[in-house]
Amino acid sequence: MIDSYPWFAELYKEISEFRYHPEEAIKMFSDALRIMDRNTVWYMIDEEKQAREKAEMRAGAAELERDKEKQRAETAEQKLSKQHKELDKKRTENRKAI
Repeated sequence: MIDSYPWFAELYKEISEFRYHPEEAIKMFSDALRIMDRNTVWYMIDEEKQAREKAEMRAGAAELERDKEKQRAETAEQKLSKQHKELDKKRTENRKAI
């Protein structure tokens, strides 16, 4: 194999050393797992931040929609109140005319 892939000789030598010093391989894997755990934690934190930001955006949009709906309701109520006043005024005028 080394004849076909000479660049593999150094890697093969390092790997064969692990047979005599397995604690180095364990330390290497422990370090790799520690790094992966740290990266996983950061990834999860980022995911939570994004989820929170999306929820805040949805809540903000819902609040804006509620405000718009409230404004429409107030406008309709004002219009209805105006119509009631006009109707009461016309009724009063009709009563006076009779």
